[in-house]
Amino acid sequence: MVTSVRMAPPLPLIFLLMIHGVCSQKEGVIYSPSHICAVNDSTVIMRCTYTYPTGRQIMKVFWTKGLVKGVEPPDLSEDPEYRQRLQYLGDKQQNCTVRLSHVTLKDSHMYYLRFTTDK
Repeated sequence: MVTSVRMAPPLPLIFLLMIHGVCSQKEGVIYSPSHICAVNDSTVIMRCTYTYPTGRQIMKVFWTKGLVKGVEPPDLSEDPEYRQRLQYLGDKQQNCTVRLSHVTLKDSHMYYLRFTTDK
């Protein structure tokens, strides 16, 4: 008896990287997990929470990628490549979790949460 083994084609894996970050003891961001691996055209959830000092008011919360010193980072939800694929699941008050759908190799980046307060 002859048995043939057929191997499935390899699935392209995509790595989305988020970094650990803490600004100070009173403000900071926690990403969980800090690294994400995804299959092409899949959906990933990037979980994140953040803290900020009491008495401050959150003015803006957004995800961005590829920080450049001296340049205000762009909000991914306003980027044409992400606008239709990025959905905020968190409350933007302390939970900054997002869902990114239809992931492609072009999505392999370091992603960051950015938040600003009134002070």
